[in-house]
Formats: sequence, structure tokens, C-alpha cells
Amino acid sequence: MASGLDDYIIADVEDALLIVPRSEEQKIRNYVNEVRTQFGEEYL
Repeated sequence: MASGLDDYIIADVEDALLIVPRSEEQKIRNYVNEVRTQFGEEYL
């Protein structure tokens, strides 16, 4: 667990880092769709 990020969801992959407050976890799908639309599948 990252220090000070107790209430956050952290997704770390080779080319991206996503840190989202746990209270906003439903927004992750929106972020993924935005990336897909703007940059294509290669960044997912």
C-alpha cells in the first residue's frame, strides 16, 4: 500500500498510472472510455 493513499484505488501498468479516490471508483469506466476515444486501444 502506498503511504498516505489509504482511500485511493491505484492502477499501475507499463505506460500509465491511475490514482482515483475510492469514493469516485465509478468514474474509472469513464476515464477508460475517454482514453479509448482519444488515443485508441494501444493505451488500454
